[in-house]
Amino acid sequence: EPLVPTLPTPGQITETKTGQHFGATVFTLSNGIKVVLKPTEFKKDEIIMTATSPGGSTLFGTKDIDNLKVFNDVIEIGGLGNFSATDLSKRLAGKKVSCALSLSQDSENVNGMAAPSDLRTLFELIYLSFTAPRMDEEAYASFETRTKAQLQNMELNPMVAFSDSLSKADFEHISYPRIMEMRKERFSDASGFVFTFVGNIQIDSIRPYIEQYLATLPSQGKIEKGNPAEVPSMRKGDYMNRFNRSMEIPKVTVANLYTGQMEYNLENIITATALKQVMDLVYYEKVREKEGGTYGVGVSARISPFPVGRTTLQIFFDTDPAKWEQMNTIVRNELKRLSEVGPRQEDFKKTQDNLYWLNVLDDYYYKGFDTDTDYESIVKALTPEKIKAFAQKLLGQGNRVEVIMQP
Repeated sequence: EPLVPTLPTPGQITETKTGQHFGATVFTLSNGIKVVLKPTEFKKDEIIMTATSPGGSTLFGTKDIDNLKVFNDVIEIGGLGNFSATDLSKRLAGKKVSCALSLSQDSENVNGMAAPSDLRTLFELIYLSFTAPRMDEEAYASFETRTKAQLQNMELNPMVAFSDSLSKADFEHISYPRIMEMRKERFSDASGFVFTFVGNIQIDSIRPYIEQYLATLPSQGKIEKGNPAEVPSMRKGDYMNRFNRSMEIPKVTVANLYTGQMEYNLENIITATALKQVMDLVYYEKVREKEGGTYGVGVSARISPFPVGRTTLQIFFDTDPAKWEQMNTIVRNELKRLSEVGPRQEDFKKTQDNLYWLNVLDDYYYKGFDTDTDYESIVKALTPEKIKAFAQKLLGQGNRVEVIMQP
């Protein structure tokens, strides 16, 4: 049986721009969708795609908070069109192709890939994802049973207490029909989507698929932006949370989270990445090698595009109950030193080789944010002084949450 039994009359490409930014070809379709194409030679058997549209989970109120916890897991368990998920995977056996929908806080997303020989199948899956979602109560019931059983085992794991994860009780407030309704609200109108394809593509041979499967997607012209006011705000000031959990193997888990507002621009994004990499090196040497205090300190630094400029620096480690206070002091002092005197020259030099950027086209054509053009010049102009100033400005905002879990 064909994946798409009846095909609509193809739409049109109403505008073509070649040789655009980053060597891309950009089509505008008759239903308003934009398609960005960049042929590359990296891998002969691969085409990858992403599609993004403004919106996201913040357009739903608090009444859907539990539905959103499983939204991305549940929206595709029913399969597509006339095919259950099981039948669909049998139908796609032997093909190198995949396509998945997801919702983030401020956008709807479609991600997929295909070997060039399976490109039509990828377009069929994209088309069905928008036009023919399939509900399957039985598949949902088995998902719920399976997940509850996993959660039962997980609740015995002390690390679950450390993150705000799904619990069995949440299922009382989760409604499968409502989730499928929410999916429809966010994905039945393709207005505002930017589709980006990169890989071994021939512009002429992909064109008919674009006209047949993308230019025919329903489009009512309704574009909604995510609502930053719906994202919980970060705790201000200095806050500490210590709690105990029974453990078979005693250890202490420590997280220090520093938050604040920084300008969302490429220089700050690169500086945040460099700060994280410098801290990785310092902690590896001071905490792991010198003190043998932990297997490793995890550092993450991020400036969010939504809510714009929200910045988080998180430092996380497990250690021996007898050593945690000493380790935590070293971790905090080294960060303080970095913000006061900057990184040592030898640590700074090591970070400059590893910076790289992905999703340049999606950022540029969807957000209008160029992560590539000035990338090299910003990296070359990066100095220990700039990393120090960034750390100083973030820490100077005085927001720190410390969470300590003890046996």
